Amino acid sequence: MSEITIDQLPASLQAIIAEYQANSGTRSPVRQQLRDLRTPRSTNPKARLHRPTFFASAEETGDEGAYEHQDFPTLMFHPTKGEMTVPNQEALDALGEDWQSSPLTTEETTAFDAVKAQLAELSEEDRAYFFKFQKEQQMKRLQALTEGLSSEQLGALSVSPDAVADPAPVKRGPGRPKASVHSA
Repeated sequence: MSEITIDQLPASLQAIIAEYQANSGTRSPVRQQLRDLRTPRSTNPKARLHRPTFFASAEETGDEGAYEHQDFPTLMFHPTKGEMTVPNQEALDALGEDWQSSPLTTEETTAFDAVKAQLAELSEEDRAYFFKFQKEQQMKRLQALTEGLSSEQLGALSVSPDAVADPAPVKRGPGRPKASVHSA
């Protein structure tokens, strides 16, 4: 088997190999995530290999320059349209009132809470009309369900469900006498 030289490889592999060879001495010899970033107490130089030293400073070094606040591009959020990056003030003015700069918090609401919130926005007359309409729709659904029933089945439905159901027997604890029929 003949040995392949780097010139025989595709250009992308040649670039990867060249990058690896250029940076081969900069990686940490310990292949694990850094957890302790404190400066090692040991004076042993090998103890510093896997723990880099970080210095926090509030003073400028002069390399990065003074901080300048930048308004744009900015991220804007809308309840139904999602989010959008706005490049300048003209684009921000064209968006409209519903857009806001803070992310929307989506609270999980139940169907009951959603209907309650919508009903709170209605006037008294509109709420009364809504409930009247709901009752009419419920009656139409019941009529559709009862179309195929016989007269005996309809008669059984007309009896009050409370009269048909036997009351649940009272569970007695151990040692308690049975309840008498006449006690109320």
